[in-house]
Parts: sequence; structure tokens; C-alpha cells
Amino acid sequence: MVFVEFRFFIFLLIVFCLNWTMKSSRNRKVLLLGASYFFYAIWDWRFLGLIILSTGVDYVAGIKLSETRNAMGRRAWLLLSLGVNLGVLAFFKYCNFFIDSAVGLLNSAGLPFRFESLDIILPVGISFYTFQTLSYTIDIYRGTLQPTRKPLDFALFVAFFPQLVAGPIVRASEFLPQLQNLPRFDKTNVRRALMLFLTGFFKKACIADNVAVYVDQYFAAPQNFDCVSAWLATLLYSIQIYCDFSGYSDMAIAMAALLGYRLSLNFNFPY
Repeated sequence: MVFVEFRFFIFLLIVFCLNWTMKSSRNRKVLLLGASYFFYAIWDWRFLGLIILSTGVDYVAGIKLSETRNAMGRRAWLLLSLGVNLGVLAFFKYCNFFIDSAVGLLNSAGLPFRFESLDIILPVGISFYTFQTLSYTIDIYRGTLQPTRKPLDFALFVAFFPQLVAGPIVRASEFLPQLQNLPRFDKTNVRRALMLFLTGFFKKACIADNVAVYVDQYFAAPQNFDCVSAWLATLLYSIQIYCDFSGYSDMAIAMAALLGYRLSLNFNFPY
């Protein structure tokens, strides 16, 4: 389920209405966490385990980093967080690449070797939530952040669905304090949030997705086109990736605002 699907609009409307009808801060957090896990599970429920693993490891590591006084012990907890998160990320993103490279190297050296690439599916948003949880433990290790002892708050920080699959990456120091108070609807600028959402939707659905049709035609068979087409395709591709990521970022910030939360802008002049 992606932001430009009709079923996502239904999902967002339901979450929006339920969120503001609940008067308890804990109930809202449970709702948003459940909605976030449901949103991710629609893509592939099996990968929920990765988010839960990353959440559990970094929640414990954060507390232990705060409680441990000796340098070696603190370094060990940081390395555990780094090892688990980066290990999972490296496996899903680069395992097939290293296997194919090793096979190619052996074959070029005259050592015939065959090994079928593993059928590994890259979990959606794994880079975003991995680096987000890592930033949490690294900030605690550096002494710039105190760990939260509320597992519900930390789980919501990791899995909050507006920014789960495409960012923006949110720092714990910016998001966790917002969970201490119950957001008020009268403090929410719904009109401004809706305008930002529509702006992002236009960038993604109307510009990026339509430009992608022409870009894909060129890069699928560049030998069939001339030099002018190559320059045009490159220019259109730069527009496509800008509007794709910028559009998703705008929609994420807008959705968070509709639910009473603020996400930081980290997609400013990317070129």
C-alpha cells in the first residue's frame, strides 16, 4: 500500500477519525502503532519481524548504554546495535550482489563455479527505519539524548507509518518529546496539512510517475536512441527522482501534521 493508492486514502481517513475521537494518550499511541504495523503488513507481513527486532534491540541497547558506566561495556552495547541493524540491512541489500561478484571473480580466474542467487526480497523502508533506530543509540552513546523507558513510545517512533517507508528520517530527540503530551485538534492546521499533502501527491502521481514512462523507455534500450534523447532522458530522470522523493516527503509531513505530530524537513535543496 503506497500513498497514492485509493485504499490508502480510506486507511488514512479511518486512522484520522479514530485518532481524534480518542481522549487517552495511550490509546492514541496504541492505535497509531497498530495502524503502522497494519500499513507495513499489507506489503508483506513476514517483514514485521525485522521492525520488531530492530525496535527491541535498540530499545534495550539504549537503556543499557545509559546505565553502563565503563567504556568497554558501552561500546559493546553500541556494537550490538550496529551489528544487528547493519547486518540485517547488508544481508537484504547486498547479499546477492556479493554472491554474483564472487562467482564472476572466480570464473574470470579460470575457476568455473556456479551458484544461484538467493531469492531475497528487499523489505520496503528498511534503510529508513534502520538508520532511524541507529541514530537513537548513537545519540545516547554520545550523551546527547536520554533513552526512553516507554516501549510503546519507542515502537511508535520507529514504525510511525507516515515516514516509515520513504522518510523523512526523524531523530528521537525531535519526535519522542511530542509523545509526552496529548495533541489537540484545535492546534492542528488541517487546511495547511491538506494543501501540503496535495502538493506532494501532485509531485509524485502527476509528475514523477508520468515522467517515469519516458525515462524507462530510454534506459530499457538506450542503443535505440540518439544523443539528444540521452540528454533528455537524463534531465527527465533527475526530475523524476526529485519529485518522487520530495512528493513522498511532503505527504509524510502532511499526514503527521493531520495526526497532531511534527516531522522535520530533511529534503531541502537535494541537488
